[in-house]
Amino acid sequence: KIKTVLALHLTHLLLCEMLRVSSEHNVGSASRHVGSYGYRADLTRGGNDMSLFTKSGATSYPVHKVQVLSTVGAGDNFNAGIVYGLTLHNVTREQLSAMPMEAWDAVMKCGLDVSAQACTSLDNYVDEEWALAYSSGNK
Repeated sequence: KIKTVLALHLTHLLLCEMLRVSSEHNVGSASRHVGSYGYRADLTRGGNDMSLFTKSGATSYPVHKVQVLSTVGAGDNFNAGIVYGLTLHNVTREQLSAMPMEAWDAVMKCGLDVSAQACTSLDNYVDEEWALAYSSGNK
């Protein structure tokens, strides 16, 4: 139950920050916003690279090249993957603002993996079989 509560709390924090930053049209402005709070923001741009801004720095990640059937729910699945990654790596709220980029790499991989998988289906979510295989390290 504690992990579930932590995951929900982290989801709330991350979603609030992403919603605030997503209204920015300028990447530099988004970066400054995030730095001022000490958290992170990610900007996705469809099939283009995804950008991550944290207090520790900024980087970009290539999106997975998959046969896209639907992008409905891609962002929700990305967020679910981020929460899964934070939970998997036992990241606490206190650690978020000082997390090094290397730790973010592992967390962002989860978000990108889950989102990409969701886009390969018309169901708009990852199926249970894929999720079980992914969580056991077989994907």
